Amino acid sequence: MKPIKILFASIPFDGHFNPLTGLALYLKNCGHDVRWYTQSIYQTKISKLGLHHYPFKRCLQYNQGNLDDIFPERLRYNGQIKRLNVDLVNAFVNRAPEFFEDISEINKTFPFDVMIADVMFTAIPMVVEKLKKPVLTVGIIPLVESSKDVAPSGLGLPPASGYFDKLKYGILHFLSDKLLFRESNNTYRKVLARYGIHVKGNTMDFLVKDLHIFFKVELRGLNISAVI
Repeated sequence: MKPIKILFASIPFDGHFNPLTGLALYLKNCGHDVRWYTQSIYQTKISKLGLHHYPFKRCLQYNQGNLDDIFPERLRYNGQIKRLNVDLVNAFVNRAPEFFEDISEINKTFPFDVMIADVMFTAIPMVVEKLKKPVLTVGIIPLVESSKDVAPSGLGLPPASGYFDKLKYGILHFLSDKLLFRESNNTYRKVLARYGIHVKGNTMDFLVKDLHIFFKVELRGLNISAVI
C-alpha cells in the first residue's frame, strides 16, 4: 500500500499523549509519514520517536504542569465539580479554535490524509467538518457515553441492576447535563456553532458518539473502520 500522511494530535497531558506513542511508532515503522501536533513539552519524546513535531503556535502555551499559572481562576474553587467545569472550559473547550487554526496552517504544508487524536481533543469536529479530513479517535479515558444503564462518569456507582437504578441514573444524568456541567456544555456548543456545527447533548457524548461521520482508513497491515 502507498504510504499516507498521518497527523497525530493530543491534549498536552501525559495521559492523553503517552497512550498514542506506540501506535504512532508502529505506523511510522510501517512506512507512513507520521507527524505530531502538541505542546512543546513533548518535543523531546517526539524526537526520540523519530517524528516531526508541530508545536502550539496560536494555542495558549499550557500543559499539565502549568495549569495553576495559566488558569489561576481554578484555584478559587475547592469543589470538584466547579473546578472540573473551569478546567473543561479553559483547557479543552476554549482551546478548540486555537487547535484548529494551528492545524489548518499545518495542512497547508503537510496535507495529511488522516488525523489520529485522543478522544478529548476538542478540535476534532472542526477538522472533520471544515477541513473534510477523516479523524480516528483513541479512547484514552474510560468510556463516558451517557446511558440509562450507568451513572454519570466519575461517581463510582455500579451499573444499574433494575428499574429504580435506571430511574435514579436518568435523574443524575439530567442534573449533570443541565446543572453541574451546564457551563462547559453550553460553551462548547457555542464554540462549535461559530463554525456552523450545531449539536445537542453534553460535551462528552458529542466527542464520543454524536458526530456521525463514517469513514474507512486502510493502513499497512490494518483495516480500520471508525465512527466519530
